[in-house]
Amino acid sequence: MGVFGELSRRNVIRVAIAYAIVAWLVVQVADIVLDAIGAPAWVMQTIILLLALGFVVAVIFAWAYEVTPAGVKRESEVDRSQSITHMTGRKLDRVITGLLVLSLAYFIWESRFAEQAPPAEEQDTVAAAAEEVTEEITTPADDLSIAVLPFDNRSALAEDAFFAEGMHDDLLTTLAKIGSMKVISRTSVMEYQETTKKIPQIAAELGVANILEGGVQRAGSQVRINVQLIDAETDEHLWAEIYDRELTAENLFAIQSEISQAIADALHATLSPEEIERINMAPTDNLEAFDHYLRGRNLMASRAVDELELATAEFLEAVSLDPRFALAWIGVADSHSLLEAYSDIEHGAYFEIRDDAINRALEIDPRLGEAHTSLGSLLNDKGDEEAAEDAFKLAIRLSPNYATSYHWLSFMLRDDLNRTAEALTYAQRAAELDPNSAVILTNLWGTYDILGDIRSMSRLTEQALEMHPDFSQAHTSWADLLFLRGDYAGSVEADRKRVELDAGSAASLYSFARRHASIGAFDEANQIMQTLGERFPEHPLGQLGESFVLRAAGDAPNVRPIIAPLLESNPGSLVAVESGFAALLARDYDLALEAFNLVLLDDLVTMEYTPAFIGSWAGMTCSFAKVLLETPGSEARGRELLAKTIAFQQDDLPNLVQYPERYNADTCFALNGDVDKALDVMQLQLDHHFVETWRWKRQNPVFDHIREHPRFVALQSEFDARTAEQVTRLRQKSRPAFEF
Repeated sequence: MGVFGELSRRNVIRVAIAYAIVAWLVVQVADIVLDAIGAPAWVMQTIILLLALGFVVAVIFAWAYEVTPAGVKRESEVDRSQSITHMTGRKLDRVITGLLVLSLAYFIWESRFAEQAPPAEEQDTVAAAAEEVTEEITTPADDLSIAVLPFDNRSALAEDAFFAEGMHDDLLTTLAKIGSMKVISRTSVMEYQETTKKIPQIAAELGVANILEGGVQRAGSQVRINVQLIDAETDEHLWAEIYDRELTAENLFAIQSEISQAIADALHATLSPEEIERINMAPTDNLEAFDHYLRGRNLMASRAVDELELATAEFLEAVSLDPRFALAWIGVADSHSLLEAYSDIEHGAYFEIRDDAINRALEIDPRLGEAHTSLGSLLNDKGDEEAAEDAFKLAIRLSPNYATSYHWLSFMLRDDLNRTAEALTYAQRAAELDPNSAVILTNLWGTYDILGDIRSMSRLTEQALEMHPDFSQAHTSWADLLFLRGDYAGSVEADRKRVELDAGSAASLYSFARRHASIGAFDEANQIMQTLGERFPEHPLGQLGESFVLRAAGDAPNVRPIIAPLLESNPGSLVAVESGFAALLARDYDLALEAFNLVLLDDLVTMEYTPAFIGSWAGMTCSFAKVLLETPGSEARGRELLAKTIAFQQDDLPNLVQYPERYNADTCFALNGDVDKALDVMQLQLDHHFVETWRWKRQNPVFDHIREHPRFVALQSEFDARTAEQVTRLRQKSRPAFEF
């Protein structure tokens, strides 16, 4: 009998097959359970390792031992004439058949009913959207990808480290102009400064095939720069060079151009005549201006308000020393843009400054991709999204490795549900170019959130917290994720960490108060709002938060004295949307219409409701419709908006996102009189823990006619029980909610 025959006689093959099926089932179940409880990745890795080791043990055991009527014995001790392996084999065949049936049942369940699995239609939609933009954001071949590690400072003076950083930064800027290459952004490679990791490991983490490393030594009026290009897979040098030059701006930028050209040649990258011309352009001939520009770049990266103000001063000093320094003008524009975004400065306060700085940069260099990116940001902030998109896409063509272009374009597109899958493609490209950027990871997380891809959100949250434990927005993502899982008390505690890291932000306190009020912890929410008012007495979020807590507690009629003057003094989009919804709950339809009109570019009553409009406001359009239905002369428009929104939610939304019930279809169905459909959506929301808006259902006039329905009462009771238990858990913590 041959080896195969002996394996078959001893049932080794049957044991191996049965074990493999059981192991596969264990992995599938563990994947679901571990994902639901948020277990770290190493737990699954350990399970797989143990199962692999167990397979070896099972096969060896099946070969060496045999089951007999007298128990388990070594195979060598069993008389072949008395062996019952054939009977054991038949039993194993039945076991294998049963396991295969069980596996098939699991496969059918997962493909049709698993909560986390995206519908096939959504996968098709995402793929189609990706194909539409492939031409613009095609990832270069792997062998043309490179990461430039931070340069070593080999000078005697410690202050020369800043000069080495500047050389590194400018080389990256130059390389980023080569469209046939994938160049990792500075934010990500700075993680490897003074690292002990080996080249292959760094390359694997950054997703590149090549690494450039080097050092800079400055001595008086001379500078020496040595660089070497390494194949990450073989750890072999592809090219190396030493540059000894007199320290002048002309020489520095000439070295950068020579290095860029040499890298392209070593990797056999194709450069167009335009790219060659652009990499040979020196950004400035003033070393002092370049020094101030680099300091501004370093300060701006933190996004902290005080450092953004210092960055602005550095950029302004740079352009005063060299008014023809286009990149420094972009620094002026972007630092003011970020000050608007991250500080309490009124939206639009710096439009004129940004506009002037961008125009100056474009006059100097109309092909500067960074300038068109800044222009796109300004146009988007002004509400001209079509022109902004054109500017971003031109920036991508001019500077195909500038991650910020993809990042900001993605952020602009993602809130339109008709284009969120397209936005995801840009967000993923930004993350490829800058994989360690906390800001870019947060944007990618937010895009997955809109699409309802909770599994990808979990993965990114774990990654962001591991890489950036002190980045406040990573803790916000974790808090939101816990809320989606139904762990409301844990969500509040995660949000507390965000507040501790960003205590100087009114928005952090406002969000923290909202989180408490959403689950019914009103005492804590009021205490936080009091703290917000004391720290930021003039900030509109204090009044907005007060109205939020009031309506969450069921006191919507008393919000008008708060929001009416707030709308006059701060008619921004957040204030308008929150105030309009609060007025709707208070049945003050005139005030609601006034607020909602502030948020839209055209008059709400007369505008045409396009799919883009409904896609952008999928969760709110039926609230708009209710206001129109209650406004004399606007009833027809209200009915039109309601019908189009329901059609969008039923026909389009399931193909665009997972968990379409998140987008308040229950409000639309209730307004349309479809009681059973509204209650079915509410049941899905409760099943999937999407309950952040449930407190409004008791006050929203849309639900007046079904509020006494037995199913409505039962669902609200279940929600009350869940949140009450979570509030009890929260209050068992020793720290008061308002102490930070």
